[in-house]
Amino acid sequence: MELQPSTNKIECDQNFRFSTFIVHLMAIEKVSLPSNMGSTLRGAFGRALKRVACRRSNADCAQCFLSDQCIFFRYFWRTRVRDRHPVRPYVFEVPPSGDMLLEKGDSLSFIFTLIGESITHYREFIAVFEEMGSGGIGKKIHDEPYKKRGRCQLEEVSTLNDDVSYPLYVRSNSHMIRNPPVERIWSEFTEQPDQEIEEICIRFITPTRIQNRGRLIDEIPFHILVNRLCNRILDLDREYCGGSLNFPVQELTEMAEREVEVVSDATDWYDWERYSSTQDERMKLGGIVGEVTYQGNLTPFIPFLLLGEYIHVGKQATFGNGLIKVAAL
Repeated sequence: MELQPSTNKIECDQNFRFSTFIVHLMAIEKVSLPSNMGSTLRGAFGRALKRVACRRSNADCAQCFLSDQCIFFRYFWRTRVRDRHPVRPYVFEVPPSGDMLLEKGDSLSFIFTLIGESITHYREFIAVFEEMGSGGIGKKIHDEPYKKRGRCQLEEVSTLNDDVSYPLYVRSNSHMIRNPPVERIWSEFTEQPDQEIEEICIRFITPTRIQNRGRLIDEIPFHILVNRLCNRILDLDREYCGGSLNFPVQELTEMAEREVEVVSDATDWYDWERYSSTQDERMKLGGIVGEVTYQGNLTPFIPFLLLGEYIHVGKQATFGNGLIKVAAL
C-alpha cells in the first residue's frame, strides 16, 4: 500500500519547501548516454549553468567579486561551507537504465527538484536546460565530426504536484512561462497517518550510499536511515529555507534503534563509476539497491521517509543516488 498524507494535520513551520519539475528534451542529433545518467545530466547542468549565470567568464570563481550574487557559485561551484561540503538545493531523478543511444527525434525526460530559495530562480534554470541541450549532453560520439556530444532542444518543462503536472514552458508556445511552480511544504508531510504504521517496505531504487563512522555500509539499519534523512532535511533547511526546523535528531535516532527492526533484506551492492571533469579522474559511486522491510513503531518516522522520496538520501543525492519509495504493508 503506497503511503499518502492523511487529513489529520499537526501544526508546524512551512518554510521548508520544494518544487518538482519534469523536463522534456528532444534529440536533434545522435545522443549517447551512459547508465546512471543522473551524473551525466548534472555535469551538463553545471557547464550550462556557468554559461547562463556567469558574468565574468575568465575570472577565478573562488576570487570573483561577484560570487555572492552568482547562482553558479552558490549552487554548483563552492566546495566548503562552515568547513563542510555544501548540500546542493537540487536533485536529478532519472529512472535506472543501461546505456542509451538516442536518434534524432527521440525524447529524453527527467525529474528535477529545487529546494527552498533556489525555486525563485526557476526561470534561470529553464534557460539552463535550454543551454544544456544546445551545448551537448552525454558521451562524445566518435563517429561524428570532432567527437562532440549530441545536442538536444528543450521541448517542455512542467511543474509536478503528486501525479498531476502543469506546463511552465512549452517551446511551441513562443517560449512563454505559462504557470508558476507548484511548491510543496513540510507541513504536508507531517500529517498524522489515519492508522498506526507497523510495517513498511522501502525500495532503494538507485544506488544509496550511506556512511557510518566514516565507512560506506552495505546494510541499512532503520536508525541510520532516519538519522541521515533528518540531518539532510536540516542541512537543506538551514542553508536554503531559513533554518526554522529543529528536529530532536538524537532522540529520533535512539527511538528508531529501540523500536524498529529489519525483518527482511533483499538488497545488493551495485557498483558504478563516473568521470569527474573537475577532478579529471574516474570515481567509484556504488551503493545499495533493492528493498528492505522494517517492522515496529514506524508512525513517527513516516514524514521524514515521505519527504525522502523527493529529496533522496545519502551521498551524491544530487546525481539521483538514494532514490527511495516507501510502502506500508
